[in-house]
Amino acid sequence: MKRVFLVIALFVLSFNSAFATNFNNLTNDSRINAALNMLEANGGQEVINNLSQMKVKVMFYDFSMMSMSGANYYAMKAKQGSQMYILINNKYKYSATEAVACLIAHESMHKLAAPTLQEEVKATTTEAKYWNSLKKDKEYGNDALITRLNNLSNLYLASEPGNDLIQNKIANSSFYKNQLAMN
Repeated sequence: MKRVFLVIALFVLSFNSAFATNFNNLTNDSRINAALNMLEANGGQEVINNLSQMKVKVMFYDFSMMSMSGANYYAMKAKQGSQMYILINNKYKYSATEAVACLIAHESMHKLAAPTLQEEVKATTTEAKYWNSLKKDKEYGNDALITRLNNLSNLYLASEPGNDLIQNKIANSSFYKNQLAMN
């Protein structure tokens, strides 16, 4: 009986991994590939479609090589030549796959050449939605990324029609006022 169970378990595991999508066109990093598969398996087709349409490459990047202020970014879009990239701060390379997936979801919503308040709100709200749907009932620790996601989740869940707490936070943030030229 134990052998039958073992054979069934191995079949299920191999069946699931055989149908995992290979996102080599988007990344060559196995952790990012796992995050993309997690998004796809959990209703993230909009994210996958956005990434594919943008022909973006997703990778971890050492943000400490940037300006002092940029070293603390979680993720960003960048362009080199004609290639568009989503860069995720190396600090989060070993964060939970769910958390990395949320950063990718956020950045996939940025489509405009110059960011707007509305686009940033949509991206941040998307990040919070995916955190709510992907996080599991386990301990994630409290690195800066997990703290950010938990805070966004709380804002998202506490928002009401006519009182979008994520929008309020972004609109009142000096960082975003600078980034979005809202001064």
